[in-house]
Amino acid sequence: MGSPKKNESKGFFAAMTSGFSMFGSAMSRSVNGLLAYEGVEVINPDGGKEDAEEEAQRGRWKDEERDSYWKMMQKYIGSDITSMVTLPVIIFEPMTMLQKMAELMEYSYLLDQADECEDPYLRLVYASSWAISVYFAYQRTWKPFNPILGETYEMANHGGISFLSEQVSHHPPMSAGHAENEHFTYDVTSKLKTKLLGNSVDVYPVGRTRVTLKKDGVVLDLVPPLTKVHNLIFGRTWVDSPGEMVMTNITTGDKVVLYFQPCGWFGSGRYEVDGYVYSADEEPKIMMTGKWNEKISYQPCDAEGEPLPGTELKEVWHVADVPKNDKFQYTHFAHKINSFDTAPATLLASDSRLRPDRYALEQGDLSKAGSEKHSLEERQRAEKRTRETKGQKFTPRWFDLTDEITSTPWGDIEIYQYNGKYNEHRDAAASSSGASNADDLKSIEFNPWQYGRLHATNNPYQRYGPKGFMEIKVLHNDNLYVRVDLPGVPDDAIRYRVDAVRQKVVFFSGEETLRDGYKADDVREYSGTAGLGCDCCEITGVEAKMKDGVLRMILARVKVKDHDKKCTHFLPLNTGKSGRYDVNSFNCVEVEGHPFVVKGRKDTLASHRTSDGCYHFSVDMPGVCGDDMFVIPNENEIKFYGGVHEHDESCRIFLGAVSNVQCCSYGIPLLSHNIAWDAEFGVLKLRLLLCVCPAFVFLAVTSHLKTKLLGNSVDVYPVGSLYIVKKNAVDLVPPLTKVHNLIFGRTWVWHVADVPKNDKFQYTHFGHKINSFDTAPSKLLASDSRLRPVRYALEQADLSKDTLRI
Repeated sequence: MGSPKKNESKGFFAAMTSGFSMFGSAMSRSVNGLLAYEGVEVINPDGGKEDAEEEAQRGRWKDEERDSYWKMMQKYIGSDITSMVTLPVIIFEPMTMLQKMAELMEYSYLLDQADECEDPYLRLVYASSWAISVYFAYQRTWKPFNPILGETYEMANHGGISFLSEQVSHHPPMSAGHAENEHFTYDVTSKLKTKLLGNSVDVYPVGRTRVTLKKDGVVLDLVPPLTKVHNLIFGRTWVDSPGEMVMTNITTGDKVVLYFQPCGWFGSGRYEVDGYVYSADEEPKIMMTGKWNEKISYQPCDAEGEPLPGTELKEVWHVADVPKNDKFQYTHFAHKINSFDTAPATLLASDSRLRPDRYALEQGDLSKAGSEKHSLEERQRAEKRTRETKGQKFTPRWFDLTDEITSTPWGDIEIYQYNGKYNEHRDAAASSSGASNADDLKSIEFNPWQYGRLHATNNPYQRYGPKGFMEIKVLHNDNLYVRVDLPGVPDDAIRYRVDAVRQKVVFFSGEETLRDGYKADDVREYSGTAGLGCDCCEITGVEAKMKDGVLRMILARVKVKDHDKKCTHFLPLNTGKSGRYDVNSFNCVEVEGHPFVVKGRKDTLASHRTSDGCYHFSVDMPGVCGDDMFVIPNENEIKFYGGVHEHDESCRIFLGAVSNVQCCSYGIPLLSHNIAWDAEFGVLKLRLLLCVCPAFVFLAVTSHLKTKLLGNSVDVYPVGSLYIVKKNAVDLVPPLTKVHNLIFGRTWVWHVADVPKNDKFQYTHFGHKINSFDTAPSKLLASDSRLRPVRYALEQADLSKDTLRI
C-alpha cells in the first residue's frame, strides 16, 4: 500500500509533542515545529529505535532529552489526557469540535440515496459508506478547539440540510448534534475519551449516533472504531482507526460489519476497509471493500461471502478533489464549514465561526489567537464560579438531557435529545428579518455565556444606581429627562442644539481641557445625539445644564399627529443601559467603551508615568463633585469612593481602588510615596511621586518581550521602558538580546561578569541569589515564586516528583 506521502499532514499531535517537551529543551523542538519538520511518514508504526535516531539527526530529539521526557510522561500512562494541559494555538486548526462533527455531512447525498433505495441491504451499503467517508477528513493531525460550554454551530445551504450542534457539558466534555433534511434525521451525543499509552494515544468515540430514514422510518445505529494516534514521542505522528465499524438497522435487525485494517510495517494495510452486509439471520448479502482515503465499492455475495457469478464491483463513493498544498490539509467542504456561506441568515451569537481565537488563527495571527483563547478559557472558568456561587446548573438551550443511558464498547453515556426549539427560533427569526450578508454576520459578537454579556454598566467602579452612558426617562408632565455622562468636560464647554429640520433629536458635543499629568492622546472629544423615536412628536425646547461631567437636559415636546400608539424615545445603541454589575463574577465583566467619544481614550481608567517620575491615574466618576469624593490610601492600595443623587433621588455610587502592584515595586509600601489627589468635572485624579531611599536607586520597569525567529537564532526585543529614579528620572532603552545556535551548534547569548563554572543551569551568582531566601523579605508572600513546588523540585533535580505536573 505504501507510506503516506511526506509532509502530507502537520499539526496537532506532532506539535503536541513539541508542547509537552517544554519540560526538556522546549526551544529547539518548538522551532523545529515552526520550521515544518513534522510530517506523516510511516517508517515504523510502533515507533522503533531507527526512526528515533533519524529524528535525532534532524535536530528534533537528543538522547538525554528523550529519556527525560519519557520519565516525565510515564506517570500519565493509562490516563485520560483530554484536558491534561493547556496547549498552544500553534498546534490547533481554525475549527472547533462542533464544526468537526459537521464534516460528516459532506457526503450526505449517500443518506439521501439510502432513503430512496428499496433494497434493504443496498440501503446499508449507502449508509455505511457515508459513515466511512468522514475518515479522510479525520486523518488531519491538527487539534480542533475545545468548544466553550453553550457554544453552538449551525450549517445551512448544503444539500437542504439544517445542522445544529451544541456543547452540552464541559466536564466531561460532551457535544450533541442534530441534522435534518427531507430524507433523514441525524442525532448524535458524543463524549470523547482518551488514554495515553506511552508513544501513542487511543481516542475512544464514546457516544451514540442514530440516523432515521424518513421514507420507511428505518432507524440506523452506528458504532465506529477507536482512533489511534501513533508516534507521539518517537517517530512521526500519524493517525489510524483500526477495528470494527458496525451499523445496525434497529428496525429490521440487518447490519453491516466493516473491518478497518490496522497499518502494518511500512504502511501495509493502511486505509483498507473490508466487510459484509448481513441479514437479520447473520447471512452475508453484500461484500464491501475499498480504502477510506480513496473509494468504497460493493458486490453481491453468496452465503459463503464469495462474489456472485455474473456480478462485478460497483463504486458507491469516492473522495472528492481536495485543495493542493492547503495549510491545514482542509477539504473544500472543511473550508465551506468555516465560511459564512453555510451560515443561516440569522446566526446564533454562540456560533463557532464567531470565536475570536478561531478567526485570528484562520487569519494567521497566532499571538492574538493565543490571547483570545486564554481570555475565553478564563471567562468560562469565571462563569463556572458564578454558577457554583448561585447554586445553579448549566442547561443546554437546544438539547435536553434524557433518562436514557446507552452502553458502548468504551463506557456508558447519557443521551441528549434535540428538543425542537431551534426550529421555532429559526422560523421566528426568518419571519422577522431579512437575509444578512457575510459582513453582517461577522460583526456579531461571540456570546455563548449562560449569564449573558455582563457589563459593569459603562464603569467597572459603579456599584449602584442607574446604568449606562445615557439615561432617558419620561417625566410626569410628558417631557423627557436625558442624562449623558461626559466626564472631563468643563461646565461651560458643552454645546447642544435641536435638529432644525425634523426637530426630533438634540445634538451635543464637548471637549476636555488638557491638564497637568494628562497625555494629549487621552484628552477626549465627545459628540452624540438623543431625542425622539416617534413620528408624532417634536421637540419644542431644551433646558440643559452641565455639571461635574454630566449633561442633564429636559426636552419639552408636543404632539403634531394623533394616533393610538405609544410614543417612544430615542436611545443610541451600546450605551450600557442594559448592563448590570455582579460582584461575584467581576472577572467576567466586560466594560464598554464610551460610544460618544470621537477622539481620545474611551476607557474609565487611564494611567501613565511622566518624566518627573510620577504616576498619574484618572478615574471617571461622572456626576460626583470634588467634595463628595473620598480617597483612603494604605500600604497596599488607594481606595476611592464617591456618590451622586440624581433628579429622582436615585443614587449612583462609585467604589474602587488602585493597587500598589500597578505603580510600585515589590516590597515598597504605597505610603512611602507622596500621594495627592483632586477631582474636577467628574474625574478623580491621583498623583504618586515615587520617593526612594537615598541608599539605593529605584528601578521601575514597564515591559513585555517580543521575539522574532531567524532560523538558527532568535532576537528578543525588550519592548518598554526602564526608569532609574535618583533626584531626576532617566529613561533608558535597553538593547535587544540575540540567542544564537538554537538548533545547530552550541546555544549562547552575550554575557558579562564572572559566573560559576560548570553550573547546571548556567546561572550567574546573582541568578542563584534571586532563587535563594537570602534576598527574601522578612514577611514573604505565600504567592512568591520561590515557594513553587515545581520550581523547588526541579532545583533539587527531582524530575519524577508529582509536583512537576503542570
